[in-house]
Amino acid sequence: MPRSTNCSLRGTRAGRSPATWAGGLNTVLRYARAATWQDTLRENRPRPSRLDPYKPYLERRFAEGHMNVTRLHRELIAENAPVTYQMVRAYIATLRAAPPQAPPPPPTAGRADEVPQPPGLGQFPDRFPQRARLRAR
Repeated sequence: MPRSTNCSLRGTRAGRSPATWAGGLNTVLRYARAATWQDTLRENRPRPSRLDPYKPYLERRFAEGHMNVTRLHRELIAENAPVTYQMVRAYIATLRAAPPQAPPPPPTAGRADEVPQPPGLGQFPDRFPQRARLRAR
């Protein structure tokens, strides 16, 4: 028979204060001081990354056609940039997924007589006697 232990309390609120249940004292105070629920929301400010100073360089090299992540990472390491391969790979992936800067020009409308006809429609009327009869009417 298995030994009965109180495993259900492990990793739960047992032995912790109510402030730590909610994520910390600052969280509790923020909710306590809020007049409305909108006051509890925080701004999502993007944090600066170590790659930020080198993003223009990577964008320029990517626009020149250099898309090899290993080569771009080695170039940054040669400049003593404090970046990892994964950082460069993730940023280049966003550049690859981004739409091109300028959309291609729209196709021009050609004249109707420039449109090629499919073979067999009017090129050889003797091979298609039923169509030749329809044209004769």
